Amino acid sequence: MAFGSEQWMYSSGEDFYPYEIGQSARAKGAGDLNFLRRTPTTGNNKLFTWSGWVKRSKLGAQQSIFSCGAGTNGVKTTAWYFNANDQLEFKIYFINYNTIGLTTSDAVFRDTSSWYHLTLVYDSNNSVANDRLRAWVNGERITLSTPGFVKNYASSMNNPTYPIYMLGWQTTYAEGLKGYYAHIDYVDGQGLTASDFGEFKSGVWIPKEYEGTY
Repeated sequence: MAFGSEQWMYSSGEDFYPYEIGQSARAKGAGDLNFLRRTPTTGNNKLFTWSGWVKRSKLGAQQSIFSCGAGTNGVKTTAWYFNANDQLEFKIYFINYNTIGLTTSDAVFRDTSSWYHLTLVYDSNNSVANDRLRAWVNGERITLSTPGFVKNYASSMNNPTYPIYMLGWQTTYAEGLKGYYAHIDYVDGQGLTASDFGEFKSGVWIPKEYEGTY
């Protein structure tokens, strides 16, 4: 099962799209050192929301959407990426050591002509095991398999020790995304939903302005 969204980025109009996104950033994938890096202040590493629009240009390779870690052996790393089967995958692990948690989407995402709106929530304290990692694509919550995340486990996010590579690279073996990013929101300490960042209009998922706090 694949998802896609119409190319609103290039064919928008004020009547249909009350909130428009004017720019995107291109990521070239493997070997590209032009990545965006952010070193955060101390925040909530057990609860956060990531939202962004992504357009893929390459399939069949593991490509990072974002990752957070120091890139050295034995250091905790948090990563969200497309795997080599074009599924979405979220993982917390120690480099060259054990995996703490891993979950993979049932759906595959192989449309290179359309934009995907991705929303991810890591909610470690949730009493429901299957809700500790939640994800939406174009406004629809997707099914995730093997949701093996330990309750109350801290990720490597929001820790000044670990830089966040928001786009263009991963701290370990995966290449960066080859494609485009637009309108990324990272919300510390809140578990939001896709409807905070987009809405359906005439059956099409479109962006809307996030009006909450960070």
